Amino acid sequence: MFAKPIHAELKPLFKTIFERGEQRAQQTFAALENRINGADHFERILTFYREDEKTNKLIAESPHPYYIKNSENDLLNYFASRTYLLNVDETAELEEAVYLSTYDKLLFDALDPLRETVPQYTFDRFLAGESCSYYDHLPKEYVTDKDNYFAISDWQAAKLQKVVWHDFTYLLKLLQAGAANLADPVSYLLAIRKEVTRLLDEEKNDAATLKSALAVCSLLPADYLKNLDAVRLSDELTYYRKSDLHLKSITPASIGPALSLTEDNYEGLVGNELCLWFSLDQLEGWLEEVENGSSWTGEVLEPDWRALIDETRTAVEEEIEKLTIAMEAIAYDEDRSKDEIGHYLISEFEQYRTSFKAFEHKLEIPLKLTT
Repeated sequence: MFAKPIHAELKPLFKTIFERGEQRAQQTFAALENRINGADHFERILTFYREDEKTNKLIAESPHPYYIKNSENDLLNYFASRTYLLNVDETAELEEAVYLSTYDKLLFDALDPLRETVPQYTFDRFLAGESCSYYDHLPKEYVTDKDNYFAISDWQAAKLQKVVWHDFTYLLKLLQAGAANLADPVSYLLAIRKEVTRLLDEEKNDAATLKSALAVCSLLPADYLKNLDAVRLSDELTYYRKSDLHLKSITPASIGPALSLTEDNYEGLVGNELCLWFSLDQLEGWLEEVENGSSWTGEVLEPDWRALIDETRTAVEEEIEKLTIAMEAIAYDEDRSKDEIGHYLISEFEQYRTSFKAFEHKLEIPLKLTT
């Protein structure tokens, strides 16, 4: 008589757990569908999208990734191996993973046809000041194609930088003027740096108290601060601290008045809530240079951003060429075995895949935008 494989012994229990996870997902999805029954297209896609985001966050945080989005047979293998070899009971963990995987698939299937019928938002519509709830609340790849996406984001980045540079240089001139008549100008500037650093990095991000904290900073006029919205100040500070360039709030309507004032060489702060944090960031960077020994006098020139980008692109292309030559020297080496070459290429691929995945500031454009 032969002993049963451990997989066969556990299969009935596994099947029960698997079906329970699936049923929970189906019930959760049915409840969600019932909640938005009769909702319009926008409310349905927004609801499914937000639910999908929450589910993907739970999946990413799962301590049991081997149970996530795997085939039923693979799940059984993992479950049986871990049960017998590690002597652990992961009944609840397996059920939760099946639930999340199934629920995520149901949400994806609901989102897919809705995405196909999203009205497209164009650069012309953006410049004309047309508001679009889809564009404001959904990922850009749902709403616009590659050319329009980059036309809009390039416009937003350029206008934001123009206003930020105006406000930064205004604050810089105020500091230089204030320091000019002091016996110890550097100590004064370093005290200001502590003040700015506290606001950017340490101040409690509370909409109820943030404007009061900003008012303590001697650089920021009361007339300017009173026109800023406390909640938006708090929201934009959150994005700033995450190093998230939150361009959604940069529109012709929101930044237009500030742009007009910069073009008129207005002497004062003109930026909105988003601009303020980045202007202070630029100022903090300059003050850090002063603390490190740079001169605090003289004009600060705006960098040539296009030249910097071109220089960076050239350096990257040169590095890619070096890496390609080194890789091809091994990949096409006739003295090496196929197994050796294959192992090398897989190892290189995994190294770069892992590095890319860990990189926090990548701009992810789906394949549909690049085809």
